[in-house]
Amino acid sequence: MSRSYTTKLLTPIAGEMYEGLNDVFAYWDRLRGKRAMPSWPEFDWIALPPAVIPWCAVADVLEDPLDFVCRFWGTSRTALQGHDYTGWSISEVSPKTVADKIASEYRKIYEDRKPVYFETVYEEIGTPETFNYHFLRLPFRPDDTHVAQILAVGLFEEKEIRKAHDFFDGMNPKG
Repeated sequence: MSRSYTTKLLTPIAGEMYEGLNDVFAYWDRLRGKRAMPSWPEFDWIALPPAVIPWCAVADVLEDPLDFVCRFWGTSRTALQGHDYTGWSISEVSPKTVADKIASEYRKIYEDRKPVYFETVYEEIGTPETFNYHFLRLPFRPDDTHVAQILAVGLFEEKEIRKAHDFFDGMNPKG
């Protein structure tokens, strides 16, 4: 069965995003104040809704060559994707199509130095089977010119998680 996805890039606007993402964005926005982005040492996990934290990932940005290495990979993400990618490059995420999608989105954040909000719809071609998820990706900086960390929060509706498992399993056959 063939699978595909479409992604809409949206401007994050507090109060207009998927449920728990509004709280994360509002906190990030308060931290940055008048700056382009806050610094990672300012961030405090305790400020996030507890149910959101397992869905978070944090990547350190490495330059020359550009790469993104996970410093934190939440337990719900591990359960969804079947692996804890803490310490791994985003390019090593499985399946490769997901790794390429994430790397492309991270490059955009790195280049633009702005937060992004994505809505992605996955579908099985020729069937009514679809699922969607919402991702908020937020840059952090050591100064106002470079992105040093990216916080990613992706939320699925509970009923969509099984579909996501089936979809990812189908993209990356075992054996």
